[in-house]
This record gives sequence, structure tokens and C-alpha cells, in this order.
Amino acid sequence: MLVAMLNVMGGAAVAPALPAISEAYPEASEAIVSLVITLPSLAVALSGLFVGVLADRVGKARTLVISLAAFTAAGLWGLAAPTLETLLVGRFVLGIAIAGIATTSAALASEYYDEEMRAKVFSWQSAASGASVLVLETSGGFLSLLGWRAPF
Repeated sequence: MLVAMLNVMGGAAVAPALPAISEAYPEASEAIVSLVITLPSLAVALSGLFVGVLADRVGKARTLVISLAAFTAAGLWGLAAPTLETLLVGRFVLGIAIAGIATTSAALASEYYDEEMRAKVFSWQSAASGASVLVLETSGGFLSLLGWRAPF
């Protein structure tokens, strides 16, 4: 369930900080700053197929562990990113990691559970994903009161 919650963490936790990020980078257009939220989804769309091929070649569990490590590093990158451009690179890497997490967690659930239990697991993951949006948006909003880097 926790892995399913990570899939929405790419945008939900930092979305409340967008106005503060805009203030931190006044020379950047609103469209560029909004990439902080949308870039991870673009990276998922562009890299999902390749991550699936990687998982088939090196193993799903290994790909999941690598993706979790990349997710952690890229997610924390916002705490130290010196420029908006480097922040956006970190957000793109975060999206690739999310693609790895989503792909491998679904594939592993398909391998580990029979058809009936698999349906339950996928429904639990959907519920956890939906609930995490509420939790992450709220906590991200409170953390953004401390500064725009705090939600990272």
C-alpha cells in the first residue's frame, strides 16, 4: 500500500508550494514553475515502457529497489537544488523513478497473488493512492508554510 502512495507523491506534496517557488524564482514564467508539478508525469509517460523492459531484464524486485532509491534521492533533491533548472531535472528523474515503482509494483502483485487476491490488492492500492492525495496535499500545504523547500 505504501508503494501505491508514492505514485501520487510526485506532485501532490509540493503543489501547495508553487506560489512560494514562483516567488523564489521571479525571473521564471508561471508555465516553467508549473513544470515542478507536471514534469514527473511527463517523465512517467516517456520512460514507462523502457522501465518495463529494464524490469524484465534485471528483475522486477531489483528494479523496484533501484526505483525507490532514485525516488528518495530525487525527491529530496528539492531541498538542495541550487537553481530552478536543476530542480526540474530532479523532478524529471523523480518521474522516471515513479514509472519504475508503478510498473514493478503492479508486475510483482500480478506474480505474487492469484486472480482473486490480486483484484483485492489492486483495489487496496487504489484506495491508498486516493487517500494519500488528501494526506499529501494537506501536509504539503502545512510544510510550505515553513518555506518552499520544506515539502520536499
